[in-house]
Amino acid sequence: MPTIWEKVTENAKLISLPDVYLRLKSVIDDPGFAMNDIADVISQDPAMTARLLRLVNSAYFGFAAKIDTVNRAVGMLGSQQVHDLVLAASVAQRFEGMSNQVMDMERFWLRSVTRAIACRELAVMCNMLDGERVFVAGLLSDIGHLIMYQSVPDAAL
Repeated sequence: MPTIWEKVTENAKLISLPDVYLRLKSVIDDPGFAMNDIADVISQDPAMTARLLRLVNSAYFGFAAKIDTVNRAVGMLGSQQVHDLVLAASVAQRFEGMSNQVMDMERFWLRSVTRAIACRELAVMCNMLDGERVFVAGLLSDIGHLIMYQSVPDAAL
């Protein structure tokens, strides 16, 4: 009879980030990038374009006017915020389809993004140079629970 650990690792699906995120990261890492370069990368992926526009028009950002183009969204948010949103959306996309009875995904990602933003703000307050790594650590700190809920939902509850 396999142990829970064996069940989890046998059924775990490792996350590989989508091409749009990898291209975006490459653009941002280039010291000579322009904001239009970021918008071009995102615009090549219809699903990410829709996600970015939905996120930027959410109550969280609270912009007075509707943002209806990727160029405008990128200009309003800035490269780091767009990077963070694309990363969060990319990771969330890998777990779509999980039953809300098993895991409330909206609540999970809200907590994950809130934790990530708090981590980045703490990094700024502590004068850490690389707040992006701390953001990613906060965003992904609870990812093990998703893998458990996917692999062994009864044991994870």
